[in-house]
Amino acid sequence: YNAFGKYDLALGTYKKVLAKEIICLWDYTPRATVVSDDIDSSCPPRIKPSDVINTLFKIFKVYKKKVDSSEMIQDGLQYLLQAQSLCSKYKDEIPLEQYLQVHFALGDTYFLQGNITKAISIYKIPFSTTVLNTEHFDEFLVHMNDLYEYRNNTKDILLKTAANAAWRK
Repeated sequence: YNAFGKYDLALGTYKKVLAKEIICLWDYTPRATVVSDDIDSSCPPRIKPSDVINTLFKIFKVYKKKVDSSEMIQDGLQYLLQAQSLCSKYKDEIPLEQYLQVHFALGDTYFLQGNITKAISIYKIPFSTTVLNTEHFDEFLVHMNDLYEYRNNTKDILLKTAANAAWRK
């Protein structure tokens, strides 16, 4: 549905999946602590935190594509904030790339909304809670530079558009 631009159907489907994943996540036990392979067939299958985070991230991305109002942005942002919360809770059990992806997307969202202070505080989280090597820091600097250029280009386009509209009147 997402690929065909049927965003409401995609959101409905992802939200159904998410509801089932959350139930299964409550029963989540990391593989290292499982004592027996005897699993009661009435129990739902266990789901990894990274799967739930992935679904939350997909929902956010659909909202981002569909955005036509600030209310929609806030709706999508709530799913990304849930993903960030799960990243913090399960940071030792999820891939570092996923952890960074969620934090960078959240920081990017705040950055593009003009909330630079909040964006920077979000960008700093992986550096204060995870040991990142120089390669990751270099990626972060490139990422920040790209965002500043995007924001400045967008600002220039908006200013030129406003100036042209005022000149025509």
